[in-house]
Amino acid sequence: MTVWVILADSLPVWALGIYGNEWFATPHVDKLASRSVVFHQHFADTPRPLRPDAIIPFFPWTTSTGDLDLESIHWVEAPHLDWPTPKTELDEWIAAAENAAGLFDRWLGTWLQSTDIRRDWLIVTSGRGVPIVETEWWKPDIGPLHESLVHVPLIVHLPHDEQAGRGVFALSQTVDLAVTLAEFTGREIQPDWHGRSLLPLLRGVTTCRPYAILGSVESNTWALQSNVEKLLLDEAPGNNRQLRYFLKPDDRWEVNDLRHVHFERAEQIAGILEQVINSSRESKPINYPPLPRKENEDGHGQTRG
Repeated sequence: MTVWVILADSLPVWALGIYGNEWFATPHVDKLASRSVVFHQHFADTPRPLRPDAIIPFFPWTTSTGDLDLESIHWVEAPHLDWPTPKTELDEWIAAAENAAGLFDRWLGTWLQSTDIRRDWLIVTSGRGVPIVETEWWKPDIGPLHESLVHVPLIVHLPHDEQAGRGVFALSQTVDLAVTLAEFTGREIQPDWHGRSLLPLLRGVTTCRPYAILGSVESNTWALQSNVEKLLLDEAPGNNRQLRYFLKPDDRWEVNDLRHVHFERAEQIAGILEQVINSSRESKPINYPPLPRKENEDGHGQTRG
């Protein structure tokens, strides 16, 4: 049995049929997904090209690297994809996006033809997405942690097509991949690692982490994302900060900032986000405080009807 990991430089979920894209077809990705487990809420810790040396059990904004021996993993780098600029006319933009997604899809189909994965593990993911055209038309400065940039695919094929066609809607993020691979290859999970193993989710457990933590050190922007809300924290010089608050999944492209409507809630989540960021920079197990329950939520962060 072999473990393969295909790393795409920039592959957004909105460009793939399995994630709801209806503009153009990605038949080879869809066929692989039908044999695999698809993670629908997987996020990039920091949008960036993803390389094997970036698969570590710590958040990328810390100085920790971990001591993982993942040499038994077979890493596969997908081809570079040329995505259109957001300012392109819509018809031209769709055609160019179809070319980029089609290139990856055809490459994947060729790779799968030459590689027998029936008895193997295969992970397909990306380290960053691409701005979608509507978001740029609606809001020119979408920021580094916008949905279109951080929401990335994660498709996991298990040996003998086990769990084929199942979707996982629990939250996961890049830092969880290293922990998952380490556990699968027999390494003991260390208590100070920031990631969580995804193996329980593959076996049917419904949750892995209470929320995802995202960060961009360059812009000093941070985000806390749950299944029902997203809080963006921009830290400006002079000890100033700006909060933006969006309801999920209704506001997929983060158009309606509801911070002024949910001011107290936004401040609560910002406080938790700052606690986690500070905790992640210390050499000890990270602290994930629970989110205060909203009036219309159950105990798992799901909205009741």
